[in-house]
Formats: sequence, structure tokens, C-alpha cells
Amino acid sequence: MTIVEEYRALKRQPRNSAEGLETFRGKKPVVVIVSDLAREAGREQERLILRDRRRLEEANLAVVRVHDGKVTPIFGAGSGLRPKIVRAQLDANSVVDFCVALVSKEGEVLFRSAKPTDSDLLFAFLE
Repeated sequence: MTIVEEYRALKRQPRNSAEGLETFRGKKPVVVIVSDLAREAGREQERLILRDRRRLEEANLAVVRVHDGKVTPIFGAGSGLRPKIVRAQLDANSVVDFCVALVSKEGEVLFRSAKPTDSDLLFAFLE
């Protein structure tokens, strides 16, 4: 068997869908806050999005934070997400100062920003 044939025979290992944003697919949209270096921006984004919990519940929205090599559920999300997989899905593989992304329940990134964003704008994308 040639090296080319060996390469073609290799199959890419499927990712466990329970470890990434696929967990929410078909169920609920999710806000992902990535705050590696800009911790204050991460806290500000959490404050902005969590100030209206009623709207979060009505929108059935999950909120998670990715930092320090882990994913922390903030609202409406379970644990068990892997940070490397979530980062790869959002193209945030390298260390980023700050990023907030809104992902639809279909898995499409509806909004992404490098600055803390008011919750009204995020909810507008869901309507």
C-alpha cells in the first residue's frame, strides 16, 4: 500500500457532538463569551446579557463563557462542553482578548463582536 493509499484510507475521527455547540442544535440558541485576556470585558458582557433573565427564559437562550481552558455554563446550559471544540467552531482557536458570539439553534453564527454588546441587540437577531 502506497502512502497515498494509506492517507486516503485514514478517516477523520468524528467529534463527540455532546462536547461542542451541537449540544444546542435544534434546541436553543446560545451566546458564547470568550474572554481570555480581557476579563473585564467578559464580566461586562455577562452583566449586560444577564440583566434580563426573563427575556433569556422566553428566548430559551443558553449562555456560556470560555476562558482559562474551560467552558462555564452561565445560564440555561449544562456542563461538559470542551473549550477546544467550542473555540474551533467559532474560529477562536488562538488566544483572543474578547469575543461574544450568538449562535442560532440551527448552528449558524448570527452575530459576533470583539466588544461587549447590549442584550437588546442580541435579542433582535433572534426575532
